[in-house]
Amino acid sequence: MKQKFRSSLQQWQRMRTLWHNSYQYTLSRQIAYLAPTSLTIFVRNGEVVARKTKDWYENQAQLYSHDEGWNEGEKQTLDRIYSSCLNWLNASFGQHGEEYSVMLDVDENNHNLLSLCGYDSLFCGDSCFTGVAIQNIEPYTGMK
Repeated sequence: MKQKFRSSLQQWQRMRTLWHNSYQYTLSRQIAYLAPTSLTIFVRNGEVVARKTKDWYENQAQLYSHDEGWNEGEKQTLDRIYSSCLNWLNASFGQHGEEYSVMLDVDENNHNLLSLCGYDSLFCGDSCFTGVAIQNIEPYTGMK
């Protein structure tokens, strides 16, 4: 799992340079009994400059004015998400790691960039995942 992470991180560093640290990506979330939701983050020159959902759009002056129950992930650049992912992979969950399952996946169709990273309690029913699910990492094209 850590080798997959390292390979993805190296690929992200290459893509970040190629894209001049300007990109956009979508976080997705599924909570039990609720419709799936998504949040698109726009990053220009390494700074979050806008966010949007299907219901609202925030420009840089309005950032974080909507609270839809998203966790800290919506405030992060991909560099910070990769850093959080590494922390989760290195964490010692439970006394022997038996209480939590750490998850990591990459998108083979998108340069092997991170698509899922986090952990889930083995003793929880629904909605216990802590982490990020990412889709559509691509160069910044401006806010749509």
